[in-house]
Amino acid sequence: MPTNTDARLGNKNWGLGPTAVVLRIKHGDPWVYGVLANNVWSLSSDERGGAYDNGLIQPFVNYNFKEGFYLTSAPIMTVNWKADSGQKWTVPLGAAWARSSTWGGCR
Repeated sequence: MPTNTDARLGNKNWGLGPTAVVLRIKHGDPWVYGVLANNVWSLSSDERGGAYDNGLIQPFVNYNFKEGFYLTSAPIMTVNWKADSGQKWTVPLGAAWARSSTWGGCR
């Protein structure tokens, strides 16, 4: 659905496509992992602001340590199926070491 507030930030096309997530979490196991994937196709022609066919894959993994520490990675890989060969994919890499905590007694 076109939601941009400025013509430079989007187009006039509507898009539609599937989204799916698979998650593995088990009580007492420190590992949490899965993947999120989707693809969106434009529903209108090039005349309305450019046709598109874009996908996203986000694998995620999280290892939980004691006292709220965790190690995680969740890169968001994107694909533009209409781009030239060699220019379709964006694949970032990264990881984080962090600690969750409560604030103001909230849990």
